[in-house]
Amino acid sequence: MPWFKVDDQFFAHQKVLALRTSSLEDTAIALWTKAGSWSMSKLTDGEVPAYVVETLVRKNAIKAADELVRVGLWEKTDEGYRFRSWDEYQPSKEKVVTDRKKNADKIADWRAKNPKPKRNQVTPSEVTPPPYPYPYPSSPDGEVHAPPPQDRRSPVEAQDASLDPRNAEVLDAYRDGLARSNGGKRPPVTTPGRFVAADRIRVALTDVVPGASWADQLEMVRAAAAVAYADPDHRKASAPISQFAAKLEAYVSRSSAAPGAPTGPSRIDEISAAMAACEAERQRTEPGPERDALRRRYFKLQAELRAVQGAA
Repeated sequence: MPWFKVDDQFFAHQKVLALRTSSLEDTAIALWTKAGSWSMSKLTDGEVPAYVVETLVRKNAIKAADELVRVGLWEKTDEGYRFRSWDEYQPSKEKVVTDRKKNADKIADWRAKNPKPKRNQVTPSEVTPPPYPYPYPSSPDGEVHAPPPQDRRSPVEAQDASLDPRNAEVLDAYRDGLARSNGGKRPPVTTPGRFVAADRIRVALTDVVPGASWADQLEMVRAAAAVAYADPDHRKASAPISQFAAKLEAYVSRSSAAPGAPTGPSRIDEISAAMAACEAERQRTEPGPERDALRRRYFKLQAELRAVQGAA
């Protein structure tokens, strides 16, 4: 790219010094410099139209141009103004175009002789891949050893994974029971150690009714969880499922300690099952008097259950 050249003795030239008698000295010098830059960028060989002059300085552009003509730095033309002795100090348009073409040809020749390698080339097949698994740097025998598997689970998660896989079904049944007292919505159970609590529930259920099937035991979990969720204290607990497991274990302990305890379902189980059936029926019933009656029956059973639990 060409650039406009200014002699280092420009400030002391007699034509520049002649501008000191004018009040537009600074404006004229600024106009001369900016006009030279514009002419070189457009390759006009020093020709500056009048409409361009008016855009290069903020005020008195034409008057400042006339001052440059007066001291001999510019000449007046039909279309505007022209620098005097432009070819003596600046390269002409013909020379700039010729130099550009020479430089472009030189670059093209160099690129033809030095082509760029293609990007994203595939690695040659003769390159030997590194061994896998990678050997340990500290291995004295130099043999390739597989890295030991890393267990990223927390201690609680590791303990949950080591328990009975049926605990996941117990956890789902517990959530189903919560949904019965929560308008059909299953609250999330994210308490750490939830599978440990589910394992305690599974063991306790086996002790309550030894001969019951697995499906019956899961239904007992749903019925008992529905009753537990109706209790505000249970919903506010920091670990509701652990509290639920502790209460179930306490109930099993009291039942096993009582002499001559019946092997069938207790009154608490009967009320819990009735509440679960009542809630399920209410969910299937359209809004109206019948649904309101089921709701009142549910609250009546809930009060009876609390009375039985208090007596126990």
